Amino acid sequence: MQVHAHEHSARLFHGLPPFSVFAPPCQTCGSARSSRNPRYRGGGPPALERKPFCLGCRSSRSMPAIEATKTKLAEADFFYRKLCAAQQRVFSNEPEAFGCYLSAFLSAARSVSLVLQAEQKQKYDEWFASWKESLPSDEQALLINFNEQRVATVHRTGAEVTRRSEAIAQSDFFLAAAREGAQVHISSPPGTPPPQFYRQVRSFNFDGTEAEVVQACGRYLAVLSNLVKSFAERFADETAT
Repeated sequence: MQVHAHEHSARLFHGLPPFSVFAPPCQTCGSARSSRNPRYRGGGPPALERKPFCLGCRSSRSMPAIEATKTKLAEADFFYRKLCAAQQRVFSNEPEAFGCYLSAFLSAARSVSLVLQAEQKQKYDEWFASWKESLPSDEQALLINFNEQRVATVHRTGAEVTRRSEAIAQSDFFLAAAREGAQVHISSPPGTPPPQFYRQVRSFNFDGTEAEVVQACGRYLAVLSNLVKSFAERFADETAT
């Protein structure tokens, strides 16, 4: 049995991948923006994590000066979306891409609270402990686990990630191949069993429990979004210091 994949040819045979009219809405203000990006069909970041802190929301209330924090959160969101795209690929000429995006995400995401503290130190120091204690225990543990992964990335040999192969349906494989612009030919002698298709699943080990990397990063990003949003709401209408 032979499987041949030719990059950039699938569109000649399958047409362009389907696209949605609207991107996932902002979780802060509920707005949706026009998009013709095929990434929002058949994969991509969950709607919950898209635009974790709306930089374009308008309010009559005066918000604290945390522009650098919002920029850092947007940076983490950017690398999270890159991470999602790398996870979905079935063909890759850059096998190191996932690890590079994960490293960038961990660094940017961990910096969100540090930048917030630098911008609004007095308010942050008075507020952060009570906010953290109000979180569910699993979200508090998530903050600790991701800080450990960031330390491993920056100061040791890299994030502690395991890999395994997971079987996927043939239809999912061909959909992913078409989305990547690859033409796939399968040929085999009569009577040969159908081929099996797989994808790489990467996981963290959090306190003895396997956590798929992309899903865990999405949850972490949502917690950071809550951090920034809660801080902005708590100190709205107060004079920035």
